Order: sequence, then C-alpha cells, then structure tokens
Amino acid sequence: MKLSLIPVGIVLGLWSALINAVSYDNAFNVNKELIHYNYYKFSHSNSFEVIDSSNIIGYNLLNQFININVTSGDINWLIQDTTEFNQFVIIGSNVYLYSDFSHTINIVELKTGILIRSIEVIQPITKVINFFNKGLLVVQSDGTLHFINDRRQSQIHLDYSIKSEFVYQQLNGFMYIITYNGHLIKLNSNYQIVNQFDLSANKLSQFKDFILITDSNQIYKLVESGETFDVKSISSSFQNVKIISPTYFYNTESNNKVNIYTIKNNKLESVWDNEFKGSEITNVELTPFALSDYLIVTKANGSKQVFDLTDLLIIDDPYSIKEIKVKSDLLSIPGTVDFIISSSDDIPHLITINDALDGAIYDINDGSLVQTIVHSTSQFLPIDASTVSLIVDKPSSKQAINQVNHLLNEGTNIILWNWVKRTYRHLGELGKYFTSFVSSSSTPTGSEDDIGDLEDDFGFVKYVIFYDQISKALLAINSKNGEVEWKSYTKDIPQKLLQINGNIIVVSNDSVLELDPLDGIVLSTKPITGGKEVIKVQAGEEESYIVETEQSFESISSYTQDIYLFKSNEDKIEGHKLIKGSTKSIATWNFIPQQDETIITAIAKDVESSTVSVGIPLANKSILYKYLNPNVIAVVTKSHDQVLKIYLIDGITGNLLSVFEHTNNEIIDFTSINIIIDDNWVIYTYFIKSPRLEQRINVIDLFDSNKSIKKSGNDLISSFTHNSTINSYSKKSFAFPERIINLSSTKSEYGITLKSILVLTESGYLMEIPKYILNSRRIDNRPLVPDDYISDFKVSPYEPIINLNTLAILNHKHKLILNQNEKGTILIKPTHFESTSVLCYLNKFNYYCGLVQPSKSFDTLGHGFERVKLLGTIVALFAVYIVTKPFVSKKRLNDQWLYS
Repeated sequence: MKLSLIPVGIVLGLWSALINAVSYDNAFNVNKELIHYNYYKFSHSNSFEVIDSSNIIGYNLLNQFININVTSGDINWLIQDTTEFNQFVIIGSNVYLYSDFSHTINIVELKTGILIRSIEVIQPITKVINFFNKGLLVVQSDGTLHFINDRRQSQIHLDYSIKSEFVYQQLNGFMYIITYNGHLIKLNSNYQIVNQFDLSANKLSQFKDFILITDSNQIYKLVESGETFDVKSISSSFQNVKIISPTYFYNTESNNKVNIYTIKNNKLESVWDNEFKGSEITNVELTPFALSDYLIVTKANGSKQVFDLTDLLIIDDPYSIKEIKVKSDLLSIPGTVDFIISSSDDIPHLITINDALDGAIYDINDGSLVQTIVHSTSQFLPIDASTVSLIVDKPSSKQAINQVNHLLNEGTNIILWNWVKRTYRHLGELGKYFTSFVSSSSTPTGSEDDIGDLEDDFGFVKYVIFYDQISKALLAINSKNGEVEWKSYTKDIPQKLLQINGNIIVVSNDSVLELDPLDGIVLSTKPITGGKEVIKVQAGEEESYIVETEQSFESISSYTQDIYLFKSNEDKIEGHKLIKGSTKSIATWNFIPQQDETIITAIAKDVESSTVSVGIPLANKSILYKYLNPNVIAVVTKSHDQVLKIYLIDGITGNLLSVFEHTNNEIIDFTSINIIIDDNWVIYTYFIKSPRLEQRINVIDLFDSNKSIKKSGNDLISSFTHNSTINSYSKKSFAFPERIINLSSTKSEYGITLKSILVLTESGYLMEIPKYILNSRRIDNRPLVPDDYISDFKVSPYEPIINLNTLAILNHKHKLILNQNEKGTILIKPTHFESTSVLCYLNKFNYYCGLVQPSKSFDTLGHGFERVKLLGTIVALFAVYIVTKPFVSKKRLNDQWLYS
C-alpha cells in the first residue's frame, strides 16, 4: 500500500516549525541586563589622582566622589552627593575627604568607599597635611594644629598660632613647618613638638631639602645646628626658579627653553639647557617616583618630553640626563595632567590624562604607547529625562523594507511567471535555512549574530532616545548592548520627545522636528509660535500632535472625529474639545477645587495601556464589572492645612466622579507624591513625616455596578458620556519599607498579562509589586472562605505592610544612582511576546535596561527545555506512524468485510 504524501508533508512541516521554534530558546532566556553609569568628567585637573595603572579617584561634576577603573571606564565605587567636600588626601588604605573652611572630615576606605568615620572639628579647616602617612595635620581657622586619623583626634599645643599661609617639608623623620612670618615648628613622627624657632626670613613660596625660596625669588639655605637654625643667603637673579634638590634648580625661559642650575660659589650657574622648537612650552613639572626624579615638559601642541634626572642627582653629571620622547598621536588632547606610576611588572609608566579621562599610558623607559584611554565618547549626560526621553521599537533596516516592498510589487498579470519567481525565492530561502541549521548544529548555542536577529524579529531590542548634554545631540542607544545607534544634532535643546506614526517628534521652543527613527535624519521641520507644550493625540487610527497655547489647543491638521483634552495649573483644570474638521479647540468645562486647595498634579490614563478583561468572575457565577472609563482624570490637591485630596473627573464632560480625602492627622511630604491610572485602578504613593516616618501606597479599585460597558472594535470604551459617576469602589492603604522615588506600571502587547506596579526605591532598586498584592479587595475583617479564593486571583488576607522581597528586584546586583531632586524616568515597551516587556530607567547618573515578565515566561522556552528529547519523540512518533499505518488500513478493510 502506498504511503500518502499529504500526512508526511504535514508532519515534516510541523517538525520543521518545531525545530525552528526550539532554536529561539537562546534569544529569550539569556539574562539580558544593561547598566551604564555616568561619571561625566572630573571637576578639574586637580580634583583627581591616579592610584595605580588601573584606578583613578576624585570628584566629578555630578558632585560625586568616585573610584574609576581607568582601563575599562567602569566605576569601582562612588559616594553620592559630596557637595560639602571638594578636596581629598590619600593616606595608606584610607581617603580623607574635606573642604576648606568646612567643619567635617569623612574617612573612607580606598578599596571599597565605605565610610569609616566622620569627624567634626570645632573651627573651620584652613589647610591639611599628610603626616608621614599616619594621618592628617589639620590647621583650623583659629590657628590651632590637630592630628587626626581613623582612630584618634589630638590637638598639638603650640606657643604660636598658625594663622597665615605656611610652607612645610618632611625630612629625616621630622616635619618642619615655617609660617610666612618666619616662625619654624619642628615635629617628630609622633606629632610631638621638638623645637620652635623664629627665623629672619621673608615670605616663603617653596621649602624643600632645607632650601627656602621667597616670593621675590631669593634663595636661602636653612642650616640646623642643635637647637638653633641659621639662614644663609644664595643670591639669585632668575625668575620662577623651582627646587630639584639641595644643589639643583630649574626654570623655564621665554616659553621655549628649560634650564637647570646648580649652586657654585654661593650663586646659581646654568649646567644644562634644552631649547624646544616648533611649539612653546606650556608646563614643566618635576615628578618624583621611587628613587627617581623626572622632569616632564609639555608643549602647546600637546607633545611631551620626559627627562630622567636620576643619574644627575647621584653622580652630578649633567650629560647623564636621559631624554624620553613620548610617541603617540594622542598628544593633542587638551588639559592633560601627568602621573608616574608603577605597572604590574614594576616598570615605570607615564599616565597623561585629562579631566574627561581621555589620555594614554606610556612606557617611561622608551616612551612607547602602552594603552590608549578614551572614555568620554561613552559618557552621556541626559537632560531632563522625565520629558526628553523616549523608548521605541528598533526600526526595520532599509534592506528589510526594500525586501517587503519588492515582495509587494513583484506580482504581474502572468500567473505562471509569478509562480516561477515565488518558487525560486522559496527554494533560496529553504537552502539558507538548511545551511543555517547545519551551522547551528555545530554550535548548539548559536552565534550572537543569530540571537541578535531573533531578538530584533521579536522586539527584544529597543532604542532609548534622549538628548545628551556632552555631545549636544540627540542619541539613540541600543537597549541590548548600550551602543550609540545614531546621533542627530539639533539647533535648539529639545523640550519634549514623542513618537507619532513611527517617526520621532522633537519639540523645542520654536520648532518641531520629525526624525527618522532608523538613522536620526531630519525629515521635516515646522515652526511653532506661542506654544506652551506639544501633546500627542490619537483619534482612532489617527496619530498626530497638538500645540497647547495660552488659551487653547491648535492642531496642524483636522480630524475625522472629536478630540478631548485638558490643561491644568495650580488653580484649575480646563477641558477642551477639538471638533472634527477644526484645527482650534474650544473650552468646554472648568474644574476649580475648593478655595484653600492647590493643584499638585493632574494625569489621565495612558492611551498605550490595554486590557482585555471587562470584569472579575465571582464564586456565585456573577461578574464584578470593572469601571473602564478611558477619560478619567486624577487630580491631586493639597489644602492650606496640608490635607491630601484625590479628585476623579470625567475628561469629556468635566463631571466629578468621586473624591477621596485624607485626614490632617498625618503630615505628608507632598514632594514625594507619585500617581498612576491604569485598567480600573488608581494607585498613588506618598511619604509621611509625622506622627512617624512611613512610606504609603494607596490603591483605589473602581467598579461599575450598572454594567455600562460596551465594546467598539478592539477597544473597551466607556458609555458614561453624561452620567459617569463612580458608583462602586474599594480602597486600601499599604506601608512599604522603603521610600518610593518613582512609580509606573507594566504594559504588554495585548493586555492579557497580569499587571505589576514598578517602584523605584530610594536605595536604587527597581522593584516589581504584582497588582494582586495591591488589591483593595483583600479581606481584613474575617477569615478567608473557599468562595474568596474563587472570586479573586491569588487572594490573601489583608496585611498593611508589604514586605521587602529581594526576588522582586528587577535590576538585581546593578544598583541605580539616584538624586532626590531628579526622579528620572521609567520607560516600558512591550515586545512581540505577550509575557515580556523591555524596561529601562534613565537619569543623568546612569541608565539601565532589562526585561520584566509579570506572568513569568509563559510563552517562551527556557534554558532547561530539552530539545533533544523533543526531536527524539517526534522522530519516534513519525516512525510509529509509518510502521502502523499499513496495519491500521488493513484492519479497517477487514472490519468492512466483517460488518458489511
């Protein structure tokens, strides 16, 4: 009996589809998180210091004290909000943070950034000195001298107050301090006073190796004899002379020549000079390292020459000075400072780097380039992320668009010719498929490119778009790898970003730009005049933007249906209607709260949110219908006596739907209020300052006992056009263990997935709280009965405290850096899988992207999926089908003979 080809074809097709589906496993279950920390740049060249060949520490322009890995650009640790500090000293394994004329010194661990101790001094600090790597000598404004380290604080009792500037040096186990008035103080390493002496010397600018240089460039030698000191004059007619050693000095002459002098016959004589041609000298710096001394000369074109003075100081031979020319094309980087450090193999390295961490590392022996340092290119500084940011689907490539257009346009009137072309294309695709299948079988995990293509196909890759203050451009960042996909330079700083009809709308003060999301190219520019704000509107399938003016709303085009909008200020909410066919709105209603109330915020339901459930089935087989009015506006007000009130208003008619008022028993921090509306609920959070410190989450679930819900097309809409009062609701309040900075809710493509509430906590964590936890119908006055479990999904008794569940933290080990004055923005974009959405958070300190799955990954395959067993089962079933089919056919034939 011949085997039918139709079942075989069906089985082969199913087999191919299943194999193809299983191969998607790699695309969806790798831990996909992206974190990028912004450090921007250091405050200035003196605000940072190189610790070793890998790490730099210092203050940046974001008021942070940071430890950065110089080779990778990663932040090892940081201390947030250091506005009261601007200087630091590294002593052993600790860092001392302080500021001139402040009263506080913070001591932190150099390796971890953990605060060890905070010290308060009585008088403001005027100067600090590293004292033999044991601690700090702190000079206070009253002239007293104190020793401070991580274990103790002691005052050093002086006969003379150090109230003026001074110079000092540490030599032979003693510290010598000389004030501008010529008073000398000698301390031993146990910060005890050994001697005090008055010198007859003018104001000093340098003190090294018992050589003194005054402000007038006079050179003296300090001679210690027992308990007394003597000052011997060395005449000098040279300007800006600096000390190398007790016998050698250097200065710069005419910006193109460096001289080295020695003392002969009590005078300075030149023993070495070097004239630099082509570019004048901008800086000459003596840098000691280990037992060596290096003179680093920087010229205006950025080039550097290093002179090793080690042999000169040992054998007194000027011809022994070694010159090392640094070889690199990166020497033109402006504003660099130089550090000499030891590498892992004890070879001296020169790090020349600027405050933006652009620079290079060189081998000091031959000047060769060891490593390039360029980090500012990967640093971003978003401006006002709450409005000037957007997350969009990764647009299709031009090649893919052309292929689609080609397929759409390939048809002709000749049917046979169309069939030949289609067959040819399908054969080519089949060949590519088998080729990719063979290559993927040799590498079971698949290549990253293949995985990336699958992610693109299913919407796992998004573009996060924002305006960068560093590059002065609009950037599109890939949510998967953090790479810059495109830059678009705009004339003005954007005020708002929107996506309309797939394109990016950039709103500035006087114009609206339309950009291609694929490459950031400007497609059109339209001027706006008198515009207060630009708002995205959607009327049916139409998407466009409307300009809010002082009195009304104005549109660039007319619409085929009416559009309802509202504008708000501290005093009132005003409703507007844009009649179809018109381009200017008319005012329709006003809402003015009570006289002593101020409007804090007013929000409407997110138009991109969707839901498919109109009600909740109950145990008695009835339906508790949701109140799904899409026109609800939530208005938050506060009264003069600090009472919080929530008004719910119909955005079409202006009717007051409901009011929820708090009592004045609690003092609320009104700057901490966050509110969202979605589905049939309103959730708002706030922080209580009295009678106790507590973070609250309030939930209001709205229901419709009149069942006045209808469906139009694919959208659930309200039929409460004129009678929209909310006639049923429930509410509950919960306490949360951490302060909430920002609030949002999840979205999915079709609204089937359960909703979760996303909260950003003060400690820098994005947390997911399932909506069934924040359920206002949780029972608190009796034990649960079986009907309660049937009537509510995952119902549990009401508990006023939501416990902190570490498993609900979405950013896992990647802690976010926050600023209380800037909430940042939480961006959500669904993928083409109903279970999964892409979540991003953006502020000026960092951006983070990851995945959120409120109902788990119910429509994706996990890593543990056993594809080999699946394929083996399919093959076995197919073999059984082939073997048993003749027997089944024969049995049916016999049955027909027996029972016919």
